[in-house]
Amino acid sequence: MSQSLISRKILLMFGLLLVLAPSITSAESNSAVQYSMKNSAMPVDDLITGGQPTVDDLKKMAKEGVTLVINLRTDGEFDGFNEKKLVNELGMRYLHIPVNGAKGVDKTNAERLHRALNSANGKTLLHCASSNRVGGLLAARAYLFQNFSAADAFSLGKKGGMRSTEKSLKQIITSTKN
Repeated sequence: MSQSLISRKILLMFGLLLVLAPSITSAESNSAVQYSMKNSAMPVDDLITGGQPTVDDLKKMAKEGVTLVINLRTDGEFDGFNEKKLVNELGMRYLHIPVNGAKGVDKTNAERLHRALNSANGKTLLHCASSNRVGGLLAARAYLFQNFSAADAFSLGKKGGMRSTEKSLKQIITSTKN
């Protein structure tokens, strides 16, 4: 191959990289969500997931159009501020679905989450302490009530923060296969 042909191919590949790079980085930045809460993400449109939001996070979300906050933490698990009161003062709706660790990632709570998300009018924040229960419950909902395959439910769960709640999801999938 001649030197000039190699040089042209290198320039062409470099040019393609320059053209494609903005779309690659913008796709990555769309999935990253900028809040103080742990493991914040947007696994699907209009759904922000993460750990416990701060007061500033909630104020920012209200300005960004979040209309519903779903808290999966159990009573007494968090006492930093009155989240329900603040959410209501900011004009958002507050729902509490207490999920007691990985064992709370079950069909009953997945159905509660399904009803809550179906009632959402606009953007929603779904949170627990770290987003682990969030991801597990999202995955269970997807598998049980949205006809996701097991693989797609696991993928969604991972995007939503699922880690140790994977075992609960596997039990749900195993128990519903017949």
